[in-house]
Amino acid sequence: MTKSITACQANIAAQNRDKTLPVYKATGGKAPRKNLATKAVKKTLSTGRKKHCFRSRTVALYEIQCYQKFTELLIYKLLFQCVVYEIMAERSNTVNQIQASALEALQETTESYLVNLFESK
Repeated sequence: MTKSITACQANIAAQNRDKTLPVYKATGGKAPRKNLATKAVKKTLSTGRKKHCFRSRTVALYEIQCYQKFTELLIYKLLFQCVVYEIMAERSNTVNQIQASALEALQETTESYLVNLFESK
């Protein structure tokens, strides 16, 4: 059981490693000062208009519409797979295997159940 869990954690760490930001080395010493002339030019170039801000409910409605159009899975496949294998390991002591199509169907039904559960509240 511990081998499968650590393998899942290693796969998750590998996925997260690809998403990290690059690290930049410091050059040392003080940072150069910005030229005051460039700041003055930037201030004069501004149009003087305020930035447009949406109301919070408008943004919420927009996000709801986007998520309703969104047809992909909400939970990462690998995380869901780790949870399923962990539950299967708790239930029985034998080696458990599951087909990829069965795992995908289980994930789709689980997500649809959770979405309906949250919509009803």
